[in-house]
Amino acid sequence: MEEVKKIKITFEDGKTMTTYYGPDNRIGDSYWVTVFHHMRKYFCLINKNGKPITSLLTKELMSFFYTKDRNDILLELKGQNETHSNFYHFQKKEKEYHCVFSTENKDHIFFQMQQIDNSDYCYLISANQKMALYSLKDAKQITPFFDELELVDEDSTHLAFFSEKIILEEDEEQEKFIATELVGFIGYQGEFSSRIYDTNSLIYHNDDQRYYIILQSGLEGIKKFQELCFRITLAYQNYYSEVDRQNDEVISELFLEKIEVKDRPSYQNPAKIIPFPKR
Repeated sequence: MEEVKKIKITFEDGKTMTTYYGPDNRIGDSYWVTVFHHMRKYFCLINKNGKPITSLLTKELMSFFYTKDRNDILLELKGQNETHSNFYHFQKKEKEYHCVFSTENKDHIFFQMQQIDNSDYCYLISANQKMALYSLKDAKQITPFFDELELVDEDSTHLAFFSEKIILEEDEEQEKFIATELVGFIGYQGEFSSRIYDTNSLIYHNDDQRYYIILQSGLEGIKKFQELCFRITLAYQNYYSEVDRQNDEVISELFLEKIEVKDRPSYQNPAKIIPFPKR
């Protein structure tokens, strides 16, 4: 069993600090340690030789996970006065961990990263709860963001199933409704491994037109899918606009109509009451 050890850490600016590491603070082949400097508490990720992987940090460790081969670790860190956590992906290159991706950005756009058990992928989740696949091996987002995204069985030719809702604004009060959903499957490199199917038939003349194919992957595939969603959204907007226009015409015609009933029944004479025998 690994023992707790005392170690001195020397930073690039020459600061030397003492801390402890052991099995309780091990993450993959690294250690998350706590140090004190001028009565303040700091944190740092170090390797087994005590070499700092990160600078001194004030962010606390909220959660972490690492892959089976320990080549990739993901840390969730949060500052004391921060509303949201940030996620940091460290990947081992030439036996040393390096930060290869972070959700921290200058525009303060919030993203989460969620572990997928026994997988080389994780979910990248936006503030509005849309999900994309992030490849730990490639250290990048490999799919567009979808409303639903779920990994399928390991022995499948597909990696994941996706569903994307096409949402339209109904009126000036910004009320929205779902016009349709696009569904399909994603491959292991983030490519669209099946045709994309529109679950609504309203804008099509035949069923064959409800299928779409995107051959590109990566950033180009993401761009092509966004363009497809835009075109389909516009098509449904035009469809419902035409429906509204036709309905307005019919209502105008109804307004000009006047139906006269020539033979109206007269109820001036009371009806005869027929007595029924009692049982």
